[in-house]
Amino acid sequence: MTALDVLHEFYPELVSSLPMKNNVFIEMLDKKDLFFGNMSAVVQSKPTSADAAAYFIDNVIERSLSGSFVYTEIFEKLLVVMEEFNTQPLKQLASSIRQKLEGLSS
Repeated sequence: MTALDVLHEFYPELVSSLPMKNNVFIEMLDKKDLFFGNMSAVVQSKPTSADAAAYFIDNVIERSLSGSFVYTEIFEKLLVVMEEFNTQPLKQLASSIRQKLEGLSS
């Protein structure tokens, strides 16, 4: 199992949980340099939070974990934002994902 597999396992929960229509959450993602180019505007133009989350996950997180050069730091930054956003459901989801990722290195 890889970090990409973990992302796919938690994909439905991430899409339904990430508050991509919340300006504070978007600003937190931006401060962690998780948007490039016009990504923030594209994400915010999506009609629903779930659509925005799916676009963000597919085009930022999944891309960083795919291909010959796997870059897990971006996934890690998302987890930090989820923990810092300070809502219990996001913290729990981040914790579950971390546990699964830690199991990969053992």
